[in-house]
Amino acid sequence: MIEEARRHGLPNVEYMQQDLFDWTPERRWDAVFFAHWLAHVPDEAFDAFWAAVGRAVRPQGVVEFVDVTHHERRLEQKDESEPDLAVRRSLQDGRSFRIVKVFRSPAELAQRLARLGWACQIDEVHPGFLYATCRPGAA
Repeated sequence: MIEEARRHGLPNVEYMQQDLFDWTPERRWDAVFFAHWLAHVPDEAFDAFWAAVGRAVRPQGVVEFVDVTHHERRLEQKDESEPDLAVRRSLQDGRSFRIVKVFRSPAELAQRLARLGWACQIDEVHPGFLYATCRPGAA
């Protein structure tokens, strides 16, 4: 994806590949955005992921994200070995992959993030999709 983005020749863009669970950014940003990522973060890594997000955003900054809710489960194939954590994703070329997919409700996310010190407004904007705006330092 980085190489694809570079082909567009966007000015003032810094590209980096990092392990988000083990990364300390060299600076903080006013805004952080991610899409369709949080559902791939297992519960045991959730707190560490949000700690990394907290290191990336300024104290008065904002984090926004888009993700899926349990309504999207109907589109996935269950992985019977861990039905609450993983699904099978089949590609058009016939390959199949086991992927982490944790479906969380807007209310569950808001409560869990509040316990971590985030103030969030999380809305289901369409059946199966949520949009969130979070600010650090709510605790």
